[in-house]
Amino acid sequence: MKSPMKKFTIAVTGDFGALRTHEKIRQWVENNGGTFALNISPDVTHLVCSKEHYKRSVTMGMVQKFFGLRNFNLIKRSDHLSLAVQQARKIKSIKIVTFDWLEDSLMASSPERATEYLLKRQVKLAAKHKIKQKKAKKEKLSDGG
Repeated sequence: MKSPMKKFTIAVTGDFGALRTHEKIRQWVENNGGTFALNISPDVTHLVCSKEHYKRSVTMGMVQKFFGLRNFNLIKRSDHLSLAVQQARKIKSIKIVTFDWLEDSLMASSPERATEYLLKRQVKLAAKHKIKQKKAKKEKLSDGG
């Protein structure tokens, strides 16, 4: 059996729907040879992140909450708890990607190139698209459309 995640240590943050829980993602990663991380560290290769969490930079403490760890309250109160996305951005080797990267990699039984799935790139492209739409709408209105 192939192990497409063999070289990767993956952390997650965000909501990916009822069928894509953090626990389910952990199982998929580990069953495909990867390591699942509960915290951001230099060992993490990819942070699978929802667009909402990328934009809001939600705390990694939410991961502990999803797994029901008892020390969540201590972590939540900590003044030193950094945000998952901010932590990952500080470690240049971590790729912050969409869930689609993980899903496509697992479906292909081979890791996909992360470039197309980087959230920084996708958010930037979405913003450019939104600006173009607004500009086109303005032009249409000014033309009497």
